[in-house]
Amino acid sequence: MPIHSNQNGTRRDSIYCAGHSFLPDGRLFVTGGHLEPKGDTVHGSRLTNIFDSARSRWSSGPDMNDGRWYPSNVTLGDGTTLVLSGSIDDNFADQGIEGYPYRVNQLPQVYSANGQFRSLTSALLKIPLYLMAHHAPNGKVFVAGPDQVTRYLDTSGTGAWTVVGNSNFGNRPYGTSVMYDPGKILLVGGNHDAPTNTAEVIDLNVASPSWRDVGPAAFKRARVSSTVLPDGKVLIGGGHSTAGFSPGAGAVMTAEMWDPATEQWSKMADASIARLHHSGALLLPDARVLFLGGGQPTGEGDYEHYDAEFYSPPYLFKGPRPAISAAPVVVGYGQTFAVETADVSSITQVTWIRLPSVTHQFNQNQGINRLTFTKTATGLNVTAPSSGNLAPAGPYMLFILNSSGVPSEAKIVRLDTVAPPLAPSNLAAAAPSATQINLAWTDNSANEAGFKIERCQGAGCTNFAEVAQVAANLASYSDTGLSAGTTYSYRLRAFNSGGDSSYSNTAAATTSLAAPVNLTATAVSSTQVALSWTDNSTAEQGFKVERCQGAGCTTFVEIAQTVGSATVYDDTGLTAGTSYTYRVRAYAGGGSSPYSNSATVTTPAAAPAAPGNLSAAAASSTQINLAWVDSSSDESGFRIERCAGAGCVDFVQVAQVGVNVTTYSDMAVAPATAYAYRVGSFNGNGGSAYSNTAQAITPDAPPAPPMAPRTLTATPLSSNQITLTWEDASSDESGFKIERCAGAGCTSFVQVAQTAANVATFGDSALVGGTSYSYRVRAYNAGGDSAFSNTATAMTSAPPPAPPAAPTNLTAAAVSSSQIDVAWTDTSGDETGFKVERCAGSGCTNFLEVAQPGANATSYSDSGRAADTIYRYRVRAFNAAGHSAYAGPAEARTPAPQPPPAAPSGLVLSAASTTQIDLV
Repeated sequence: MPIHSNQNGTRRDSIYCAGHSFLPDGRLFVTGGHLEPKGDTVHGSRLTNIFDSARSRWSSGPDMNDGRWYPSNVTLGDGTTLVLSGSIDDNFADQGIEGYPYRVNQLPQVYSANGQFRSLTSALLKIPLYLMAHHAPNGKVFVAGPDQVTRYLDTSGTGAWTVVGNSNFGNRPYGTSVMYDPGKILLVGGNHDAPTNTAEVIDLNVASPSWRDVGPAAFKRARVSSTVLPDGKVLIGGGHSTAGFSPGAGAVMTAEMWDPATEQWSKMADASIARLHHSGALLLPDARVLFLGGGQPTGEGDYEHYDAEFYSPPYLFKGPRPAISAAPVVVGYGQTFAVETADVSSITQVTWIRLPSVTHQFNQNQGINRLTFTKTATGLNVTAPSSGNLAPAGPYMLFILNSSGVPSEAKIVRLDTVAPPLAPSNLAAAAPSATQINLAWTDNSANEAGFKIERCQGAGCTNFAEVAQVAANLASYSDTGLSAGTTYSYRLRAFNSGGDSSYSNTAAATTSLAAPVNLTATAVSSTQVALSWTDNSTAEQGFKVERCQGAGCTTFVEIAQTVGSATVYDDTGLTAGTSYTYRVRAYAGGGSSPYSNSATVTTPAAAPAAPGNLSAAAASSTQINLAWVDSSSDESGFRIERCAGAGCVDFVQVAQVGVNVTTYSDMAVAPATAYAYRVGSFNGNGGSAYSNTAQAITPDAPPAPPMAPRTLTATPLSSNQITLTWEDASSDESGFKIERCAGAGCTSFVQVAQTAANVATFGDSALVGGTSYSYRVRAYNAGGDSAFSNTATAMTSAPPPAPPAAPTNLTAAAVSSSQIDVAWTDTSGDETGFKVERCAGSGCTNFLEVAQPGANATSYSDSGRAADTIYRYRVRAFNAAGHSAYAGPAEARTPAPQPPPAAPSGLVLSAASTTQIDLV
């Protein structure tokens, strides 16, 4: 790069290899550089310079403690600037990590708004040149490289260094770092002796920050530039992948993009020109990236470049760009400011990026903030960061991005510790005389130093010029010495040390002509009034006549314009019995004089008949109904008047109803209050006499509904009963309404009971066993029902087993003189057995159990009975739940015993053979 110099009077300052950053007011602060003669390669300058781009002018700043060549500038949260490192000269035996010997300036210094340096005498440290230094959200300065040891510098007091930790790769001379989100830093590339593609990140927002590796870039690079983009991604480009100071043969031409969301790299387009030592890359307001410069002036390695290339990121190929039509020039911390855009519906992000200040591949103070916003009809209300630790004061490029991620072109907005005041509003201008206009406005700001008032002459004029300044907190101004009958337009804005506000609205007024006087109005007939006045002006073109109707009216309407110096006017076509008020003013050009006096006259006419039989009845505590008899046929309507209190007489009109209406409901009354009413009819001729007076007293207001009961509980007592209890939270209930629904999660509640006041329990019986029931309770009184209590749920226990069904069809049959068989039908499926009971004798009732057949038995044989005896039987089933009803009784008689037969006789024996005898 060539040596750049500036001229300050007779002093020539070289700013070759200096540090630079933007001050809060937008000027560029340049520290150090190369001390001539040019042959002294590392001899630094102690001079500082300030460039004011608004005036295209350089000025000298204070000297630093010693020389600084390759220093770093960091803008701090309070708007001051920290200057670090830099070479004093080459009077040193050791080599730095950059590869050449130098004597480093170990004293950090802070440049303040008073134009002086404060030295951090407790923070002396030998550190590399062109540090990758960032302002951290905790207010300290974080040094990310090129040294492997990363540190915080506390700039308060006399300063103090603390070690945060080592980066993972090691020393990264000619690498690059970027703060891609407040407190989050990406470190990539570097080490020109053996370039690396490694990348790592650190989050300074956590309690114990440490470096963490992320995906490596595709190409190894030293002397690589990094640029944060409006969508938060990071672009790197340029550099070389082979060893050497600036080897053109090893130049990397392909740009790469790092996405913080995925922490991965993507290859982008190739450059046409190598960008090596002394090159840079910076974001432009149009969201492109400018790659420029590079090379060695001595001819070593790549040659010197005086050219540049523009890189268009992918977001510029995703469709139409949103546009910012207006944004403030200066904002303050935490300020919500308006950004006007016609693309408001599509906007999803608002970011700003600090104006770039790049040298030797490092963008000093580069940073991005994602700003919160809300949408309005015409744009966005955007909120600036709340403190300098998140965004140091100075200039930023403000972008809006749509849902496709396409950024607008930026507006340059300066963040200042002092915000410009808010614009005044509601500016009004009124001409009280022919030579004076009074201004009044609303002061919307609390920090203005005053207001600047601008004026131009003529209807629709735009050539405003400042005519006055008034002090803070004033909201009016009288502009005097003006020309009569002339239109003036005004606007104003607030101002303070942070700048000027936007303009207020524009307000115009016309100085007046002299007002006419002695206006009189005379009723010529019921439809005509004659006006006359005295002309008090010499320059009028005529007079404007205005009229309003009704006694005490103020809503004047222009009804005529006379021409020349005529001083009379006849107003015809009027309504009989009507009051009219008139006023007159002179006019000429676009202006008018003040008004004349007002003149009132009433055209003669008859009023309608008064209504009669007025009655009043209280319909509720807040309503009284009126009724009357319409005694007129020509009324325009009725006026209803009311007063409050027994015997009151201070009637006030409360309503007006139309023609032929004979009722009115007054719903603007209070409970327990006596009211008196009267009604009068009216028409264009005036008002009638009043009706009779009617009175009514509103009843007391109904009580408020009671408070809802609380802590409802439901406790099952048995298979068919649940007991409810609750807390009575009210002292004025009439009782409680209890609602119930059945089934788990049920919601179809039905009222099942109602208790008296102060009762807080209820037993719900006749329920079904093994069923879930839900309950809710609310109190009630004459004012209505309370809200419901909580819902309480309980389940009844399963019902006990039932006794078995009774057997049927019991029969008894004697099968011998000593046995009776009993039989029955088993109608139950759950009996344990049957109990058979017996008694002896016809119609007997003294049954005794004689047997227990088992389950499913349907008969029993009763033996050992007496002959010729009647026995009665009954049977019942039983199980663990109890006995069934009886079956029977059934009875049977055992037969009498048969007598023995008669003995046989005449027995004769005869031998039939040797082996057989026959009996006969």
